[in-house]
Amino acid sequence: MAPTTLATAPLATTPPPAAAPTVDLLSEPTFEECIEEWNRYHDDVAAGRLNGANVPVNNYFAYHGGRIIDYDPDF
Repeated sequence: MAPTTLATAPLATTPPPAAAPTVDLLSEPTFEECIEEWNRYHDDVAAGRLNGANVPVNNYFAYHGGRIIDYDPDF
């Protein structure tokens, strides 16, 4: 017996997952979010949790969420 719907039919596609965040990735962080990250950074430095051993000399790094995300020689 032949299938009743083709795999390329519009109804056969799966919808995107409902748990996907609806956050605008290009939006600017709020002042409060910036202060929270600034405080977390300084707490990590004071406690010795920030390890910049993998960042080359004379490079700037991007820190977010308690870890170094990336680094680059250009500010």
